[in-house]
Amino acid sequence: MITTIETRLKLDLTQESTINSCVRLWSEYYRKTWAMLNNKHLEEKVIWHNLMDSKLFTSNQVDSLINKVKTEHSKIKELTKFQLKQHQSKLGNINKFISKESKLIITLNKNIGKLKKELLAFKRLNNIVKTKETYFKIAKANNSIKKKQLVINSKSIKVNRLIKSINLLKARIDKNTFKLCFGSSQLLKQRPGNHCDKFRLNSNQKPYKSVDDWNKDWDLSRNNILISIGRKTKPQGNSEIQYYPEYKTLRFRVTDKEYLNRLDLISKQLNIPVKDLNNNDIIKNGIYRMQARFIEVANVDFCEKNLAKLKQVINTQPVTAKIMKKLTPNGKDIG
Repeated sequence: MITTIETRLKLDLTQESTINSCVRLWSEYYRKTWAMLNNKHLEEKVIWHNLMDSKLFTSNQVDSLINKVKTEHSKIKELTKFQLKQHQSKLGNINKFISKESKLIITLNKNIGKLKKELLAFKRLNNIVKTKETYFKIAKANNSIKKKQLVINSKSIKVNRLIKSINLLKARIDKNTFKLCFGSSQLLKQRPGNHCDKFRLNSNQKPYKSVDDWNKDWDLSRNNILISIGRKTKPQGNSEIQYYPEYKTLRFRVTDKEYLNRLDLISKQLNIPVKDLNNNDIIKNGIYRMQARFIEVANVDFCEKNLAKLKQVINTQPVTAKIMKKLTPNGKDIG
């Protein structure tokens, strides 16, 4: 069973800036990893080496990136197959309906032919009552044919749309290439344009005054997440993000890019070359490497129920952790 537990981190300005930098970098390379797997169809080994060659992430962070992209790709693939089956089922039902209605039209046309013969006979006999009745039956049959033909024409338009959609879905499955909007397709539709937003947007969508205004939310929605896949063999069930309940402390491993930036700051403060600080053979500098590599966030609280769940799984099960930037309730600040 999967249990989801959330809490809000209380960060100082330095921590927020550092974690924000890591989140933006992870989000950016999440999109790039998706492109390598989905668009270029590179092998997993090649993608792994490409990401490691960038020297921006640790090997575990690269594993998390690839794992997340593979999971998302698999989900979309299964969803596409499900949509294809739905469309094919709809197409089959509509074709059955059209076939049934077409047969009824043929029957009605045959009946009209018989009624016309009867009409001629009634006219020869000067049977006015029967002639009027026959005219009414013919008119009713013709009216029924017109209605059925209109319905068939309407359904035929749906058939053409479904065929196009089915062909598109089949092509995506065959090519193993799928569409994914980073930032939400709904928000993309809300981008201000030359048309009138009042008629384009629904009541749940936010109208933006300008493209710059919209870009702020678009940037946040595209660069707001960092995921670390859990591992049972690692401390606290995760190699990158670890929670220590006894100290109410969250330990976060920064990306290699941010690690080097932080190491450079320490180098300037201590007047020690970065090369020496980053040299694993110089044991006395290990404390500075740890300072640059990890951030510890204090006073991370969970409710008693969630804390009990977390204590049960830590050190016994893999704990996948996710850091997300969200708008605060006032809609102005980001945390």
